[in-house]
Amino acid sequence: MKTKLSILLTTLLLASIPALFSASVGEKPDEFDKKWGLPDSPTGQKCAAFLTVIHKKDIDLTRRFLNQHLAPEFLSSVSMEEHLKQFKWMHDTIGELEVLGITKTSPSSAELKVRSKESGKKYKATLEFEPKEPYRIANIDVQASGGYGLKSNSDTKMCASPKAGCCAPKN
Repeated sequence: MKTKLSILLTTLLLASIPALFSASVGEKPDEFDKKWGLPDSPTGQKCAAFLTVIHKKDIDLTRRFLNQHLAPEFLSSVSMEEHLKQFKWMHDTIGELEVLGITKTSPSSAELKVRSKESGKKYKATLEFEPKEPYRIANIDVQASGGYGLKSNSDTKMCASPKAGCCAPKN
């Protein structure tokens, strides 16, 4: 009886080992919501992660998003604190959101149209991705409907690429 129980427990333990190592260190399995209805593709996952970070206002989740999903050049274009400040500002401005539509505008970009649940205002986020795997986010541009760029108190356009010169205060 003891031998059968030992074999059963050993089998269960061995069967659970792959699950223990399936997620990378620091990741939670459903950390970025799948509720947005996006395809389970590299770019779909990154769009879902972006929407989740704006929707939730969780600094640790935002930091993981930035490290996992931004292209190295984009991530290093400004300090981590500036990226976090920009995402906090976007959350404070947009807050919880409702997705109005998502369009893949090219093989390496997507347009996400959302509405703030709090203010009812509409916003458009354009995400550009690296042209090759792992298709990390190389540029983010968020604008209020009507084409006006979002501005923070420091009059900085939020999360545009450094190549566009939009991460620096306007002259």
